[in-house]
Amino acid sequence: KKMVAPAKGRIEKGTFQLSTDGGTTWQNIVTPDPVVAFQITDALNFEIRTRSLAAYHTKDGGKTWQPEKTPQP
Repeated sequence: KKMVAPAKGRIEKGTFQLSTDGGTTWQNIVTPDPVVAFQITDALNFEIRTRSLAAYHTKDGGKTWQPEKTPQP
């Protein structure tokens, strides 16, 4: 299995940014809505929570986003 680079993330004015070089450089990641929280597994797999309280995940470094399914009561 191919190794995926570890990653760090940050939020700058609602824009999610990702670094795979320990924070030396940052890449803006296009998201469906402004981001308020995130959880990173690695440079390809992470989840975000948006200002509208929606949750999304990506498995390709943010190229595509899938909405998280919310449990029904």
